[in-house]
Amino acid sequence: MTHVIPCMVVKCILGDAGDVLAQTFQGGKIFVKGNAGNRVGIQMREYKDKRPYLIIGGLVDDYLGEYMAGGVIMVLGINIKGEPVGNYIGSGMVGGRNRHKRKNFTKQNRSSA
Repeated sequence: MTHVIPCMVVKCILGDAGDVLAQTFQGGKIFVKGNAGNRVGIQMREYKDKRPYLIIGGLVDDYLGEYMAGGVIMVLGINIKGEPVGNYIGSGMVGGRNRHKRKNFTKQNRSSA
C-alpha cells in the first residue's frame, strides 16, 4: 500500500508509485522511496520560477522523462541489481535534467545489413 504524506509542496511516497507519475508536473518536489512504473515524468516542465523535482529511490520502467521540457528527475537505484531505468529514456525531451546511473551502458554498433 502506498502512503502519501504531504509536506508543504513536497509529496513523500513511502512505497512504490504506479505508471504516469508526475505527468505534466510543473512545480514542487516528489520523493518516492520505492520503484515507479512506465512513463514517469511525461511532459514535466518548469513554469515561471517553479522547477519540478522528482527523486526515485528504486527503479523506473520504460519512457522515463518522455517529452520533458524542464525540471529534474533523479533515479537513485538503491538496492537494485541490474539497470535502474528501462528503455527509451528522454524520448522527445526538449529541456530539463535527467540523472540516473547505468551499470552496463554501451553504445550500440551501427552496421549496414
